[in-house]
Amino acid sequence: MDWNMLGALGEFIGGIAVVVSLVYVGLQVRQNSNSVGAASQIAIKQLSSEITTQLLAPGMARIYIEGLKDSSSLTPEDRVRFHSLMLSMFGTYEAAYFQSFYGTIPTELQDPASHQAQFHLRQPGVKRWWERGGRARFSEKFVEELERAAAGAAQQATVTDSESND
Repeated sequence: MDWNMLGALGEFIGGIAVVVSLVYVGLQVRQNSNSVGAASQIAIKQLSSEITTQLLAPGMARIYIEGLKDSSSLTPEDRVRFHSLMLSMFGTYEAAYFQSFYGTIPTELQDPASHQAQFHLRQPGVKRWWERGGRARFSEKFVEELERAAAGAAQQATVTDSESND
């Protein structure tokens, strides 16, 4: 074998090593992405569980139900509890929105949170809470998207109601 052949063989082996390295890195990136997605899903579920735990505390179900109707009718202490509950709920909705936006959770996992957020914004007590400063606690992007979706859902409900009355 001469030096030219050895050089060509070395380049060939080097090329194969580069391809093998790239495949390995690709597999590692995919595995990491899957791990991040799973961790994001777990985090959203944990946030939801914490809200459920809050609602199980004595008196919180009553505060939640009354607050949905009219948060101004709550006592000052109950308004603080309601405010805390709404921050937890909408914080979870915002987390799900951004996890979906960045592609770390599938859209079908974000959709239920979006529908729940829209449901809450249609409730008079939550709407009042939102308009009196609740929205200021969240990112502009999330607020814009949520309000746009809620307006579209309300408009769709109005069309559906008028069609069923015909």
